[in-house]
Amino acid sequence: MDHPDTRRHPRFEVQDVRGTFLCDLEVRLLNLSLAGMAVATSTALTVGKRYSFNLTKGEKVIRVTGTVAWCVLRTTRPRPGEDVVPVYHAGIHFEDVLTERAQALRQLIDDSGVFEVTTRVFGRFRIDAGCQVTIDSQVQFRVRKISLSGMLVESALAAEMDSVFPLEIALPSGPLTADGRVAYIDPGGSGARNAPNLLGIEFHGASSDDLAPLKLFLSTLSGGATEETPELES
Repeated sequence: MDHPDTRRHPRFEVQDVRGTFLCDLEVRLLNLSLAGMAVATSTALTVGKRYSFNLTKGEKVIRVTGTVAWCVLRTTRPRPGEDVVPVYHAGIHFEDVLTERAQALRQLIDDSGVFEVTTRVFGRFRIDAGCQVTIDSQVQFRVRKISLSGMLVESALAAEMDSVFPLEIALPSGPLTADGRVAYIDPGGSGARNAPNLLGIEFHGASSDDLAPLKLFLSTLSGGATEETPELES
């Protein structure tokens, strides 16, 4: 689809520029025990990777660290304005449940656990809807185009329009840290099976000092040119 060419800064195609979104991914808790849990999420979790999880029920928050033991694509579901989004199921093994946290988990299970008779009895329970889980996660992206005002990236992040994420980009001139607002989404942009999403990201609230590494990087791409011309669209 063609859009008006109204960008303020020139946008450059780049290769091998990568970064990470820092985000809280909300997942659905399937079952829970003192040793681990199973969750459903729209973003694939990396097997063998450690994540920090926040289990919340009412005003009570339990923070645990766990390693992903397995992660499989189970199904897809529709989302308004998009075709479908994936639904992954993942098994998490808790690594640092000390006595105090084990007691808190036991209390959470006592308060909201429902015994699931269809599963083998290893002390794992299905949890009611009052318990929520978020993951402190770093989701990687690859930059395809970039300017002083934003960028077009490929990422597995299942983002929503206008959501804002802290991000970091590894640039030859130094790391750029900023907040990024999702201004454009093309799910599975290349059309290939399990293709990453194309996200148009607008740098949000970044100061001139924040953007200094990016300015230096772009100056090397443009041969030192500083004039502003219309950018390519996302």
